[in-house]
Amino acid sequence: MKSGHVNVNQVRDLQGVLEREKAATGGLITLREPTRPMLAEAAITGFYESKDFPGRYPRLQILTIAELLAGKKLEYPSHRVETFAKAERKTKHEQEEMFQRQRRNRCADRNLSRHRRKVGICRTKPGAA
Repeated sequence: MKSGHVNVNQVRDLQGVLEREKAATGGLITLREPTRPMLAEAAITGFYESKDFPGRYPRLQILTIAELLAGKKLEYPSHRVETFAKAERKTKHEQEEMFQRQRRNRCADRNLSRHRRKVGICRTKPGAA
C-alpha cells in the first residue's frame, strides 16, 4: 500500500519484487488514481495463468482506495477449501443419550479394570501374543 504521490517507479519496484520472490501476482493499492505510465508498466508485467484453475489474471494490479471501498477486488485464482468438517446437529435429547452412553462405557471400562486387577490379568503390550 502506498499513499501520497505515487509514480511509475513504485510500479517498477513492485515488478522487481514479483520477480525476486517468484510471486504469481501482486497488487499496488494507492490513494490516488494511477497515471498512464503506471498502468502501462503494470500491463507489461503480463498475465498469470494457473495450472489448476481456469482464467488469466494480471500479474501486477493497481487499485485505489476508492475502488476497494466500492467493492472492487484484486483478481487472483481462488478456491474454497473446507478445512473443518461440520458436526452433525443433534437435538438436546440425542445429546443427553450420547452423554449417558459415554458415561456407561466409562463405568464399564473402570469395572473391567478392577476385575482384571482382582483376577491378576495384566494388560499386554500391543502386538504381544
